[in-house]
Amino acid sequence: MRQFLPETCNYRGLYICRGDMSEDGYRAVKRCFNQNEEAIEHFGEFQIGAEGHPDADDLEAPKTFARQALDQDAAVLKEPG
Repeated sequence: MRQFLPETCNYRGLYICRGDMSEDGYRAVKRCFNQNEEAIEHFGEFQIGAEGHPDADDLEAPKTFARQALDQDAAVLKEPG
């Protein structure tokens, strides 16, 4: 990600929530794997873990992450010298 951002950007990381996928979406992704059974199985396991997401914790986590990053920046700006 850093390679796409200007040097002046204070990149803090990336937050991703995989979220639940519709059955149609799941079938479309399976077609993209073009009969790669190992990839299809891995994706299926990943999708099972995504059921019911995003949930309240998923929605709170990026806010907490952003607050902590901003607090760190504020602390650095307050440091003398």
